[in-house]
Amino acid sequence: MSTMDTQSLPLFPFRREKPLEPPPIYGWARANRPVFPVRLWNGKRAWLITRFDDFKTILQDSRFSSSFAHPSFPAITPAREKVDKKNLPQFLSSLPAAREIDSLFAK
Repeated sequence: MSTMDTQSLPLFPFRREKPLEPPPIYGWARANRPVFPVRLWNGKRAWLITRFDDFKTILQDSRFSSSFAHPSFPAITPAREKVDKKNLPQFLSSLPAAREIDSLFAK
């Protein structure tokens, strides 16, 4: 998809209408299109995953990378791009592996 094709996609990150609530588009996407394409600040397309089971599947798939320094990893702002590509330690990179996710949410 070219930059021109992405212009019709919603710009991510979304603006909040209420400071303490997530933007309504998250609920719409979860109900209607759980794997949802969005446009980033630089015109690139990224995918928003809105359902836990889909997210868990992606975490277990070696075709996806959680490395911020990976050339294809989407940066949500110009500043994030500069920081992420330096491969500095990140909070998200310290999260548990996908196989440990179930134990975090066990009832």
